[in-house]
Order: sequence, then structure tokens, then C-alpha cells
Amino acid sequence: MLSYTNLRTQYGLLTNDTSSENLSLGTTLMNENIRQVCAEKPWPFLEKLKNISTAASQQFYDLPADYLKTTSVTVTISSIKYHPREVSSRKQWDYITSSTYAGDIPQFFFIFNGQIGFYPTPATAVSNAIGFVYRRNVPDLNLADYTTGTVTAVNADETITGAGTTFTSPMIGRFLRITGTDTAASSGDHFWYEIDSITSATALELVKPYAGLGTAGAAYTIGQMPVLPEAFHMLPVLSACQTYFSTKNVDNGRAKMFQEKYDAMYQSLADSYGSKTDSVVVLDDDISVENPNLYPTSLS
Repeated sequence: MLSYTNLRTQYGLLTNDTSSENLSLGTTLMNENIRQVCAEKPWPFLEKLKNISTAASQQFYDLPADYLKTTSVTVTISSIKYHPREVSSRKQWDYITSSTYAGDIPQFFFIFNGQIGFYPTPATAVSNAIGFVYRRNVPDLNLADYTTGTVTAVNADETITGAGTTFTSPMIGRFLRITGTDTAASSGDHFWYEIDSITSATALELVKPYAGLGTAGAAYTIGQMPVLPEAFHMLPVLSACQTYFSTKNVDNGRAKMFQEKYDAMYQSLADSYGSKTDSVVVLDDDISVENPNLYPTSLS
């Protein structure tokens, strides 16, 4: 994986211009390319799940701050999962909700003004689970690697303990890598792990347990990663380099070379992530499937 700091360094090296002005330009160009790529297809790596709990007499609920577009919405009541239908316009929503009605089984949902609303309005005080799958916006890359102090990790444990560190809540969602070395006692496995939570300035929790051997007093890096899959982290760098040489008009051959490399890598991304699986069986969104939970099991 290539963190923001790694990408910025690669851009400077490939353009042979490591001035602060050019590196700032590279950051802008790379972020613009990432936004463009994310907007071009409904990439599965942009999907995210958010769980919300219903409340009695509350019809609308805040959407996540990084919400972009709805993929699916379910409401689970007593282990039965319901799939309300989406209302696409304010006019339709106002017509449907013109009569006051409350009930726990949702029939419709509506996205409006940063919120999601349900009809009928939940009636009981029981907190039912709203499962909200959506495509997310991604923040710009702008955070340099953090490497202050050392860390200690235990095999098969999510907890990372720091010494001389200042872990902060904005680091949640970034990735941590314990540096691999030839010294067994302080060598990490050199893999990146997503940070799930920050316990204190000297302790954090990983999303997945640390898979390496136990290590103490090890060097490490916390980096901000692009949302793109790992194998395609160089994509924004190639795009930025192509723009650099095209704009400078000093080496059209290099501009063409970076464009060709970019096109090949983007096509590989589209081939690899154009669908979620390799299955040739596709269930279309227009196909109606009955919920088996609504019917009793037949007796033989």
C-alpha cells in the first residue's frame, strides 16, 4: 500500500521536481483524479454499511457525513428483515405521507436534506436496526505519515501499545504498519492494518488482530491511504504525472507514456472491480424475491 506521503514522494521523483510548489500541485492533481475515478462507476470498494436504531415517533434520521448515494436499506424487526421501497421525489413522499399513520413495519423510505425518512413512522419505543448500505464520499489526501515513538504488538491481538506516541482520534480509519527488520525482538510483519479506535495517546485498536509475531519497541508508520484498492494506488500518481508533462509541454513523449500506463492500470481496475464477484449469475434489481421469513416452515 502507498500512503499519501509515499504517493507525494513518487510524484516528485517521477517529475524530477521535488519543490514544495510542485508537490502541492501533485497533491491537488492526485486528489482530483481520485474523485474522478470514484465518480465514474459504482465501485464496490466505495460501499459502506451504517447501522441506525429507530426511535418511537421519529420519522427522519441523519445520514452519515460521508454519504453519497444509497445502495440498499433494510429494517430488521424481531429477526425479520424488511426491504422498504424508495420514494424518488418530494411530491410522491408528500402524497404518501399526507395521512398520519404509525407502525413498525416500513413500507417506504425517502432521502432528503441529509436525512433518511420512513413511512409509516416507527410507532414503538423498541430500537429496530436500520441497515443502510451506501456509496461514500472520500476525503482528500493531505495527512503526512506519523512515525513518532515506538509500538508494541501481541500476536492475534487488536491492541497496539505506544511509547512516546500521541495517538489521536483523527487517526481512526488510517492504517498502521510495524516496520519489518532483521532484529527479531523489534521486527513487525510489515503489513498494513486499519485503525478501528483510539483508546489513549499511547493505545489504539486495529480492525483486525495483528498477525505477526509479538514485537516490542518497534518502529512503525501510520499513513493515510487512498480509497482505491492496494494494487491501484499508483493510478493518481500516473494521472498527475501525465498532466504535469502535458502542461509543461517539455516532454510530450513522457506525457504519452504516463497516459498509456494510466489507461492500462485503469482498465485493469475496471476488469477487477467492475463487479463484486466472479459469479456469472446476476440477480437484477428488478427481480422481486419473497422474504422467506414471512412464511412458516412447511411441515412434512
